[in-house]
Amino acid sequence: MIMIKKLIENLIYDKITITQGFTQAKLIAYKLNDEMFKSWINNELNGYPDKVELPEYRIIPAYLKGQMQNGFCTNEVPIALGDLDKMLNGRLYNSFFEMSISKIEQYINSAKDGTIHEMLHPELVLKIEELLKVKNTGYRLVQVAKELQINDVKEIAHITKQILIDILLELNDKFPNMENEFEQNIENSSVIKNIITNNIYGSNNETNFAVGDGNSQIIEKNSHINDKLNELLGYLNEKIDNFGLNSDAKKELKIEVERLEIQKSKSNPKVSIINSSLEAIKGILTGITGNALTPVVLEKINTIMSYFI
Repeated sequence: MIMIKKLIENLIYDKITITQGFTQAKLIAYKLNDEMFKSWINNELNGYPDKVELPEYRIIPAYLKGQMQNGFCTNEVPIALGDLDKMLNGRLYNSFFEMSISKIEQYINSAKDGTIHEMLHPELVLKIEELLKVKNTGYRLVQVAKELQINDVKEIAHITKQILIDILLELNDKFPNMENEFEQNIENSSVIKNIITNNIYGSNNETNFAVGDGNSQIIEKNSHINDKLNELLGYLNEKIDNFGLNSDAKKELKIEVERLEIQKSKSNPKVSIINSSLEAIKGILTGITGNALTPVVLEKINTIMSYFI
């Protein structure tokens, strides 16, 4: 049986791939005979079936961009459809990575630039065109794509690796001579179950904000952060028509506000997504000159981001 300390070292120092790490960890999972650990490893190695709940770290944000065509004129525009996204359980503004970890590693290695595009099904494009009443403008919505950031895909791999390392470290701490002296009993099974559950799915506490390198460190919900986010979102929703934004910039701002509201509603919001949206809002508003509201928003954003440093 592989030595757990050696596996931890190989993963930390990138001597093996994440896929190889999971393959070797299968031996440990079967030694411990923990069904949740075995199931998680198998899902990571083979991909998540439809009937299995996808862990939150495998869901990443997406932007919707559409191509509007009028004769020979084609324009690319952002699309904001928060209500439809809710009807589709977040599948418009998120991408669900159900594939195996080996395919995710290949996906990352083959990516050539900072963005990835996933085309929506033509039937869904027609539905979006109808909801937006595009034909009334003289244009046609010819295609819609989800735009993903390759860094978000890399974050999936990074978090997956960190979860595996954290599990192995805790198991090694509780059972330092696992290879030779591990005993199957109720007490040990309970310890193992808690380690696996807390690392993969988090504890059952109220909303937590993940902070630190790779979101691997968890702190309890800070009511002050919540208050500041509520204050910012309320201000943006109230003043969105007063920033002097053009229609495209206003749509982009609405998308980021919706993204923040979705994260806030989750039991374990992702700080990486929150920070990404806050940075995007700063970018949208920074270009506005002479608007007295902009400095107010930027100050609120910088205050919130300072909590996650």
